[in-house]
Amino acid sequence: MENFAKKKNINICLIGLGNIGFRHLQSILKLKKEINKIDIIDIKYNQIIKKKIYSLNKNNFQINFYQSYTKLRKKYDICIISTNSDVRFYALKKFYRYSYSKYLILEKFLFLNAKHFKYCKKLIKENNIIAYINCPRRTYKIYKKISYKIKSKTKV
Repeated sequence: MENFAKKKNINICLIGLGNIGFRHLQSILKLKKEINKIDIIDIKYNQIIKKKIYSLNKNNFQINFYQSYTKLRKKYDICIISTNSDVRFYALKKFYRYSYSKYLILEKFLFLNAKHFKYCKKLIKENNIIAYINCPRRTYKIYKKISYKIKSKTKV
C-alpha cells in the first residue's frame, strides 16, 4: 500500500452507504489527500443523506451518487464494499464486471457460503487485487487477550 499512499488524484468507489459505509465516507472526507472523485453506489440513498454528506465535504471532493454499476468509471484506485453480507458477493461480482480496482476493502462477515468465498479468492488472485477485510475487533485489547489464551491452549 506504500505506492498508494503517495498517489495523488485518488478515485474511490464506495458501495453501500449504511452505517458502516457512512463511517468509511466520513473518514475519507477527513483526508487531506488529493481525492479526485468519490463515487457512491447505493440503492437507497436520498436527498437527506446527500445534504448531510455535502455538509461534511469540507475539502470539496467531487462526489457522485449512482444506483447502477453500469454508470461507474472503468477504474478506481480503491473500492470499499460495505453492503450487508447477504448482498456483498453480488456487489463484488457486479463491481468487477463493470469496473476494476487494485485495492479492495470488504467488511466482515464476508459471505454467506463457501462458493462465494472460492469465487472471491479466484477473482482476487487472477486480477492481482490487494484485498483487506475490515475486522477492527481483532485490535481491541480484550480480543487480543482472548486470542492469546486460545492460541496457548489449542487450535480452534
